[in-house]
Amino acid sequence: MHRSLQGDPKEVTLVKKASGWYAHISCELPDTPKVEPTDAIAVDVGTTHYLTTSEGEKEDNPRWYRQAEGLLRKHSKDLSRKKKGSQRWQKQKHKLALHHERTTNKRKDFIGKLVYKLYHHQKNNVLVAEDLRVSNMIQNKHLSKSISDASWVTFFEWCASIAERDGLHFHQVDPKNTSQTCSACGQKSQKKLSLAIRTFNCQFCGTSLDRDHNAALNILLRAACAHRGERWVTNLTETRNLSVDR
Repeated sequence: MHRSLQGDPKEVTLVKKASGWYAHISCELPDTPKVEPTDAIAVDVGTTHYLTTSEGEKEDNPRWYRQAEGLLRKHSKDLSRKKKGSQRWQKQKHKLALHHERTTNKRKDFIGKLVYKLYHHQKNNVLVAEDLRVSNMIQNKHLSKSISDASWVTFFEWCASIAERDGLHFHQVDPKNTSQTCSACGQKSQKKLSLAIRTFNCQFCGTSLDRDHNAALNILLRAACAHRGERWVTNLTETRNLSVDR
């Protein structure tokens, strides 16, 4: 057991993986009361960088599958050369499954540490992200592998899970035009910016920002506007009712 149990054990699930058998123990814990929102940060996820925060900090994208692709190809080729059902085939199949599991574990470890860092190391109790329809985005044949490798759905699930466990806040906002709108003046770019353009230059107020940083600021502004009914102890930023149709 890698850590002591907290709460009352309610259910045990046995899971078989390539590396062995595991017991998942589910415990019932009392609800953690939500803390009062005081410090917020927004993130804009991407494929070039894993995410960019509203403070301008970037997190590199490890690209786990891309790194493992060479060895994966070798294991798959070795498996295809062996007689199906033979002892050597079974052994090679286990090697391939173990390689997939290690890649998955690296991804989960990175995401878990990243979410913990955004909340606890940077002392934020509100995290805001876009409400992306990832299942639709992976239909793009040029970006599907990179989007699947980034596993944004897992990232959002971990954000919500840790927020619920520790009494923090996680919000998702409409992603429409967050990359096409100036975070300073609220004007929408007259020309749609392609993904190749990494700097947002506003034709109205002259603001020049990194594209992802500008989007993260818009996400934070949109969340602050949407939650005007809540009491924010600190002044997160000067918020205004920005219209995405402008």
